[in-house]
Amino acid sequence: MPIVAVNKAIPMEERDYELLKKENEALKEELEQLKKTVASSSFRDRYAVKIIDSLPDMLTVFDMDEVCIDVVSNESTNHVGPSVSELRGTKMREVLPSEAYLNIHNNMERVKATHKSSVAFHELDVNGVHHYYENRICPLDDNYLLVMCRDISDRVAIQRNMAMLKHALDNV
Repeated sequence: MPIVAVNKAIPMEERDYELLKKENEALKEELEQLKKTVASSSFRDRYAVKIIDSLPDMLTVFDMDEVCIDVVSNESTNHVGPSVSELRGTKMREVLPSEAYLNIHNNMERVKATHKSSVAFHELDVNGVHHYYENRICPLDDNYLLVMCRDISDRVAIQRNMAMLKHALDNV
């Protein structure tokens, strides 16, 4: 059956017309707000991965039972041995030496108790070289913690050299 267009005016009350007009204006305003939101968040959406990948930190998400949920930084920041895919679902104590584990564990416990970010330090041997790390832990919500580990070996070496120089100068 063919569709036939009928051009008849449908009678509308003035009040109905005004309501439709107001609703149309409200929808236009809502659309403009959505466009602004998309425009402002699009930079973040476009660059979030690039920003994270450019950071020198290993960024890992753990649940409250210290199980690795995901490594959100790029693979090159991984300093604990197993690949990123192998780390998912693994308990932290299974991949770290006991001393490093205890330092990070204690920091996690502090964050869980206070619900505030905290910084601590640990050491690891990576490929036969001793490294010093800062671990900054932040609560993401009631279920997850973000653990950011940064290699601070260069900073520690500079601080030690400065201390030796100061000691030498003090004894002149």
